[in-house]
Amino acid sequence: MYLQSWAKTLVSLKTPTVLLLDPDRKFHAFGYEAEEKYSDLLTDEEADGWALFRRFKMALYHTEVRKLVWKLVIITLIKVTFCSLQ
Repeated sequence: MYLQSWAKTLVSLKTPTVLLLDPDRKFHAFGYEAEEKYSDLLTDEEADGWALFRRFKMALYHTEVRKLVWKLVIITLIKVTFCSLQ
């Protein structure tokens, strides 16, 4: 059995479905790192503007949500490709 250490003090078989976005709504961290960073932000009273999403994995299985996610992925890929061509 293999255990993954995702943070300084936590060991688990699974990564939690947690996503942390910075105030500009850009990806910052996932899993235990996201929980730890957000906890630090709350402790330091610097969490304003940050967004933490938990336990959203099952929502992705619903058809309408899945369609929206794929649209966002496609739009992001188009933007990244366009920006890299300039």
